[in-house]
Parts: sequence; C-alpha cells; structure tokens
Amino acid sequence: MEIRYQRELKHNYLVVSPDADGEQFYELHMLAENRIKGLLNMHVKYSEEGLLYYYEITSKQPLSRLLENKGMKGEEIIKLITGISAVLDSLEVFLLKEEDIWLVPDQIYIEPEDSQVFLCLIPGLKNDFPDAMRELLQFLLGKVDHRDKE
Repeated sequence: MEIRYQRELKHNYLVVSPDADGEQFYELHMLAENRIKGLLNMHVKYSEEGLLYYYEITSKQPLSRLLENKGMKGEEIIKLITGISAVLDSLEVFLLKEEDIWLVPDQIYIEPEDSQVFLCLIPGLKNDFPDAMRELLQFLLGKVDHRDKE
C-alpha cells in the first residue's frame, strides 16, 4: 500500500494505492456512494498506476500533528474515543468491517473547529482492530497532559 498527499485548487486528498485491486467491490461502492458520518469521504480513480482511493482531508488535521507540541486533555480524549465509537456504530448500519479501519495517529483526522473525528476506511486492509486500538491508546498515554486532573 502506497500513500501520498495531493493538493488541488480547493481540496486536499490523502491518496492510497491499495494492495488489493478492487476485490472489495461492496465496500468500495458503499464508501463511494454514501457519506458515512465519521469516515473520510472517498472516491475511486483509475489511472495508469492502477486503482487509487482519494480521501477528502480538506480543513482536517491529523491527530499526530495536533499533538506534536501539546498534551491531550481529558475532554479531548473523551471526544476522540466517543468519536471512534460512533464511527464503529455507523459501520454496522452499512455492513462495513472494523478491520478495514486504519487506526494510526497520522491517519485519524480531526476537524479543528468542532473536534469531530474522521477515520479512514480502506477496503481490504484487514488489520487487527483490537490490536490497533491498543497501540492508539498507548500512543495517547504518551500524549496526555498530566496537569489536567480529568
């Protein structure tokens, strides 16, 4: 899987070149045709490189960048975890799998205005979600603002 970023006139995209070539037709169709709350909007493009997934990240910031120079307060941790939980609830409605969620700090996006969480679902990713969640929580423990009592 290759990752790059593309800036266009009024949009920024996270571009993923998947390992599997469109084998996940159902998931691709659900992501391309629906706006699922808490997931990055995605569309598919075919190029000479093959199949490419374009995820809209305009005006969103990766979690890792937001935490570079500051600690996370209790309220922010609660918003992040409840945001991830809400996305998981949305997945069930669309029959999508949590194993396709890319749960790394560089690919978890936050809307700075309202702190809404956006996750990246990559059809065919097949990661171990509980293990990825554990790694995310370990990352967050290192970023906690220990002066905040919450």
